[in-house]
Amino acid sequence: MRIQIDARKLNEGGIGRYIREVVGPWLVDRRVERVRCFGHPAELQAWLADRDPRGIVDVVPWVDPDYSFRAQVNWPRLHQGPHSWPADVSLFPHYDIPLLAHPAPSIVVVHDLIHLEVADAFPAWKRAGAAAMLRAVCQRATEVITVSRASGRAIRAFMGDSGPRVHVVPNGVSEIFVPPSEPRSAAVPAPVAPYVLVVAPHKPHKNLAFAVRVLGHLPEREGWRLLLVGPRGAEVAAIARAAGQPGLEARIEAVGAVDDRELRDLYRGARAVLVPSRLEGFGLPALEACACGTRALAPDLPWARELEMFGVERLRHWEPGAWARAIRARPAGALPASSPRADVPRWREASDATFDLLRAVTHS
Repeated sequence: MRIQIDARKLNEGGIGRYIREVVGPWLVDRRVERVRCFGHPAELQAWLADRDPRGIVDVVPWVDPDYSFRAQVNWPRLHQGPHSWPADVSLFPHYDIPLLAHPAPSIVVVHDLIHLEVADAFPAWKRAGAAAMLRAVCQRATEVITVSRASGRAIRAFMGDSGPRVHVVPNGVSEIFVPPSEPRSAAVPAPVAPYVLVVAPHKPHKNLAFAVRVLGHLPEREGWRLLLVGPRGAEVAAIARAAGQPGLEARIEAVGAVDDRELRDLYRGARAVLVPSRLEGFGLPALEACACGTRALAPDLPWARELEMFGVERLRHWEPGAWARAIRARPAGALPASSPRADVPRWREASDATFDLLRAVTHS
């Protein structure tokens, strides 16, 4: 099978993680003859350095911004160079799809409908653009993949009967995210300054201001801090102001981007991981935290209910004090004594399921 992939977002947030984890195993699968990745050459070549032992990947530069007129105009020209072999199937890992010369068959991944379901977090032009692209998906994609049942319901409601089939393929957790080999009390002693952790960019629907309000209810005399993975230090003041708590800025630390090993250690050391998002396609940080043996707290919303079987704790009220009390209710490392949990899904399962769908559409 010959596959082409839009990999422009290879190093960008959750979609970048999706591309790397889902596509990676295909590069050593003998059923795959060629792969063509469109994206930033330096990023792709660095990622492929130890992942393409057969040399089957062709990198085609495509550095146009996402959701841009320039990208749409340039797409048909990308197939005219030395790597213009015909693809059996195309994968678009987000719903910024080519409108001109859209390849068939194609699978498009729609992670969520945040622009439409959290309307007050985005300007009208962004909401209109998102709706237009989703309609284009309905008209052009052979199949659609999404990452949770909640997103699946929202997509089907938007698309109606005219849309392509929607397949739910849940995200997974990387193999590095596991509990420490020793009990947490021995392997990761409670830090002098306990902290709660949020892994999310500073975007309106991620609701980082709520996490700051929770921090305000954790006693300063006990040394509580809030660590933010994703935001940069310059953003801390704006996040604290948005929470109405500018005085808490000194207790907030933005650590920016981290690698997986650093992220795993931050998960393991946290008293709790907060995922206060108003909407998520999946809520991967909550699942990664549980995989590391750390409590994950989330609001009582449909996306979080799907993760409860893996240990994610849902809090029924948007009341910062209640979240703070839940955090302090258990000592460091203590997990709720509930019914046995299912093992967290791993990315290999998502990769295999997606590959099976690619094969299916090439033979339909």
